[in-house]
Amino acid sequence: MADVVAPRPASTILLLRDAPARKEVEVFMMVRHYEIDFNSGALVFPAAASTRATRRSSQRPNCISGGEGLDETTLSFRIAAIRETFEESGILLRARKGSKTLVDAKRASEIEAAHRADLCDSRSASFKC
Repeated sequence: MADVVAPRPASTILLLRDAPARKEVEVFMMVRHYEIDFNSGALVFPAAASTRATRRSSQRPNCISGGEGLDETTLSFRIAAIRETFEESGILLRARKGSKTLVDAKRASEIEAAHRADLCDSRSASFKC
């Protein structure tokens, strides 16, 4: 009999885009690394549990926008999903302050290079703006 595991609240982001040439919607998924014990090789969406660090980030309004009206728990799950998407795929769902346009791939790569250590230590790190 399998062990019973308590569910752990987590969040994910579904990245979709139109593929007008084929009249379809494309869905972004990732393949879990073959050396991971649980579901290696499975197709998955980037997902993350909210950590103490993401909950602290949700309390810093100067670091975030677009979360107006959300409670702290909901906002921390949103931050966790955005962070995990960036950490796992390099896709950064972030706009420059005062802009509604997401940063481009080149800028996302620069941010990743500058903050790789913080991303890898995200379970205990206190994120900076």
